[in-house]
Parts: sequence; C-alpha cells; structure tokens
Amino acid sequence: MNPLRVVMQAFGPFAAEQVVDFADLKGAGFFLITGPTGAGKTTVLDAMSFALYGVTSGGPESEGGRSGASMRSDHADPSLLTRVEFDFALGAAAYRIVREPEQERPKARGEGTTMHHQTATISRLGDSRAGDPSAEDAGPRGEGKPLATGWTKVSDEAEALLGFRGEQFRQVVMLPQGRFQKLLAADSKEREQILQALFDTGHYTTIELALKDEAAGLHKAADKVKTQREEVLRQAGADSTEGLEERRARQTLEAEEAGDGATRAEALRDAAQTALLAGTEQARKLHELADAQTAAEKLRERAGEVADARRERDAAAKAAAIADVAAAAEAAQTTDDRRREAAVAVAAG
Repeated sequence: MNPLRVVMQAFGPFAAEQVVDFADLKGAGFFLITGPTGAGKTTVLDAMSFALYGVTSGGPESEGGRSGASMRSDHADPSLLTRVEFDFALGAAAYRIVREPEQERPKARGEGTTMHHQTATISRLGDSRAGDPSAEDAGPRGEGKPLATGWTKVSDEAEALLGFRGEQFRQVVMLPQGRFQKLLAADSKEREQILQALFDTGHYTTIELALKDEAAGLHKAADKVKTQREEVLRQAGADSTEGLEERRARQTLEAEEAGDGATRAEALRDAAQTALLAGTEQARKLHELADAQTAAEKLRERAGEVADARRERDAAAKAAAIADVAAAAEAAQTTDDRRREAAVAVAAG
C-alpha cells in the first residue's frame, strides 16, 4: 500500500481541517514523521487506521485504544463534523475512504444537539497516477462509484484489498507506540498469519499442503509395502529380509546345480536313446536272421518230401505216358476192327 493523502477534520489535536499530502515525498520509500509531543504524529497513523478499519492505531478500546468518537478534537467548532479522508494506492489503482464517527452536532433548526450516526464509504479513484510517483502532479483524479458503503462493509472491503485484518495492519504496517513489541510477543500461529499476509506466502502454503498430502500418500504406500513384506516373510517362514535373501541365493545356487545336472541327464538320455535305436535295429536284424534260419531249417526238413513228391510226379508222368500209348493203341485196334468188320460185310454182301 502506498499512502497518497490524509485529510483530518476535527480529529485528535487538529481542530480544523489538516491535510497531509504524501505526494510531496516524490515516491520516497522511507520518511520521518517528527515533531514535539502532542503535535499529532501518532494522529496521522490513527487517521489511516481509522479510515481503513474504523479503529485507531492503538487498537480497539478493549486493548487501550481510542474510539472514533473519542478522537474528536476538544477545540473543534461544534458545527464542524469529525471526519477522516484517506487516499491510498495499490499498484496503479487508487482508492479513497471517508469515515465520520458517531458524534453529536447542533440541530439544523432550533437549539440543542442531535446524534450524527457513523458513516463510511470506499471508492475507487479514476485516472490514478499513483503508479508513477516521480510525476510532479502524481495523485488521483476524481472519485468513482463507491465500492462499499457502511461501517463494517468498508472495513471488510479494505481488508480484502490490503490482505490484512485490522490488528495485522497495525502490527505489521504501522507498529506505533511500541506495537512492535506485541508482534514479538504474539504466539507463533498469530505471527505466522501476519507474516503470511505480509509476504504473500499463500502459494508456499499450497505447496506445503501438497507436499504434506504427497508425504501422507507415500507413508501410506510404505505402510502397505511393509505389511506385504511382513506377510511374504511370514509365508516364507523367514525372520528377516536378509534371511530370505540368503535362502534365495542358496536356492539360486541349487537351481543352477540342478540345471547343470539336468543338462547332463539330457545328454545321457540322448546317448541312451541313440544306443536304444541302434540296439533296436540290431535286435530287428537278429530277429530277421532267426526267422530266416527257422525257415531254412523247415525247408531242409521238407527236402525229402519234395524229393518223394518229385519221384511220384515223375512216376505219374511215366504212367500217364504209358496210358496215353495204350489208349492210342486201343483206339487204333478199335479202328482196325471196325475196318475189318466193314470189309467182311462188304464181302458177304
């Protein structure tokens, strides 16, 4: 926040209107408010805090501060209302807050006084040159439409714009009348909130929460893995991962040895299969030889029968030949007999 102008009327020690124009500082980052006691140095800070939050820089009355009504100047003309006007800039945007506390004022007609109720308004100023403090006439131009009206609503709008609550603003931005000691004495949670607002650490908080969530997820995953590990060890009957590793190494060595034995067994099996095939072939040949020998023996046993059969065949052939000769002779005889008979018949006739 960059203060631009404070107007105090019948406020604190200022009986009339007093204007403090910060534009005269030409953008200086540090400046000193000095003067004798009672000159109104703290009143300038009171006016800023009062305009923004409706509470002076000393805080609410419950904390030893002064109310807006109590800030009315005892030397002011009764007809002059206590009023504070504060212009400030946030970046290139400029704003104006006007507050009038609850107070008595003379009646417009007749004698006596009437109660003037508290009012508050915050507006955005148009054509602000607050972002260029080096300019000769840097400052706001004109007043725009009110952003909020009402004592509490204006305080809420100021809090939303600045990012500070009233007590945080007084502790961090002003630190008047020993308020810095209160910041140091504040508990860690309160200081954390103040410093977060001061240095805009919200994104770091977001990152922190994200990291916490991730860490919680990792812890949960680690617990799950640990449970699974313990279950695996229990099922394996091992007391520790080291013992399981030793068993695995031993089983790996045994598996390698078994693999070598299986390789040798396969080689022996292949050799046995080859020998078996060779033996089977030899057995087949021996079997064929035995069958041939048996057949030859049977043929030798039947050689005599074959000779007898041949002799019988030869005798039968000879007998058949003789029979054929005899038949032929008998046929010839028959033919001769018939010729003779025929000749005798012819002779007789």
